[in-house]
Amino acid sequence: MLMQLVVSDDGTVYTGTAEGTLFKSADGGDNWARILNRTVMALAINPQTLSTIYAGTDNAGVCRSVDGGNNWEQINEGLTNLYVSALAINPITPSTIYAGTNGGGVFKSENNGDNWVEINSGLTNFDLRALAINPITPTTIYAGTDGGVYQRKDGGDWEPKNVGLDNTDVWSLAINPETPTTIFAGTFLAGVYRSMDEGNLWTRVSSDMINDCVKALAIDPQSPNTIYAGGFKSTDGGDNWTQISDLMFSTLAINPSLTNIIYAGHWGNPDALFKSINGGGEWTPTGLFTLPVLVLSINPSESSIIYAGTMNDLFTSTDVGDSWVRTECDLTNVRTIAINPDFPDIIYTGGDMGGGYVYRSIDGGETWEDITNGIVTETFYAIAINPVSTNIIYAGTEDGIYRSYDSGDSWADITHGIHPDVRAIAIDPDFPDILYAGTDGGVYKSIES
Repeated sequence: MLMQLVVSDDGTVYTGTAEGTLFKSADGGDNWARILNRTVMALAINPQTLSTIYAGTDNAGVCRSVDGGNNWEQINEGLTNLYVSALAINPITPSTIYAGTNGGGVFKSENNGDNWVEINSGLTNFDLRALAINPITPTTIYAGTDGGVYQRKDGGDWEPKNVGLDNTDVWSLAINPETPTTIFAGTFLAGVYRSMDEGNLWTRVSSDMINDCVKALAIDPQSPNTIYAGGFKSTDGGDNWTQISDLMFSTLAINPSLTNIIYAGHWGNPDALFKSINGGGEWTPTGLFTLPVLVLSINPSESSIIYAGTMNDLFTSTDVGDSWVRTECDLTNVRTIAINPDFPDIIYTGGDMGGGYVYRSIDGGETWEDITNGIVTETFYAIAINPVSTNIIYAGTEDGIYRSYDSGDSWADITHGIHPDVRAIAIDPDFPDILYAGTDGGVYKSIES
């Protein structure tokens, strides 16, 4: 799941994920390097020194790198809230940086982040979602909060700017680089608003959109009438919108030099970062797989086929993991995968958060059926198949251990007094009557399967 995304003037892409990693690509997204193990909520690049990068995190404040992400240091002196959800750099004097926090308001540094000062006078909503700086007059700053938009001019107090803004949960802001009196605000439930007078009056301009949750906005710096909002695009300054993706992107970034090249992140897709080289006309995955993967299983007869159980569904790769496809399995939180060693097209998955809790496929994952069949549980942790009689299956759940003699068509509770929270199951390959169960209360052994 992508949280933040920026592209530097030299085309280097940085993207932070909710799984606690910041990645860097120096070749347009073809290859990625892990450069910081933090959950990154905000990113900013010094426009004059591209090797200097700032990362706002969810519990470690602001981290700074001066060598393109190879090394990092925390720079939190004066920062009393370490959940940094927004960052903005003065484009003319980049030693001046602003940090918006989740609950602590806005902080300012005038020395590249070496120390910070709170600047909350006039601010009544301290949950910051976005910051934007007027590119021509950078002493004018805008803050998007859960209570609307605020403006701060020339070091004065923050003033609310919410007239016409029907929904004040503002997640994203973008300023026209040529006419900075024109501002766009993306809201959580009411789409996109536009102000043409520095935020004094807002008008909703997103009636063409299917999805009103707009967490990402980006304006083409070379053609400011071209605006991207989620999975939509406008080429007339926001008057009309066209859908450019079925996905509702949660973060967007445009290559500053080659503005037809756009990067877009999506919550919950295995190809978390997409790339377009024609202004959003077509999208291709960059290969960045960032979902929390809970379990992996390789087809025993065809090693190029891999199954990945994640917190967002079950995925299949047929090319040794180079690309992934979401399966039709209704289980969305996959904790265990078991493949029949004699008939590898028969696959079992278990977990929670689905129409059922254990599923079976008999065609290599093309189609799935719910075979929970009355088992009283809400979480499957483990599935094991008897290596000699593969129609015998065991399932470890948070409510005990179950056995099926008919490939999952029916189940019997065989917990028999052991600790019911069964997290792992293993069958002795030489003596398949011997079964081991790893539980929240220790390891148990059965000599009668």
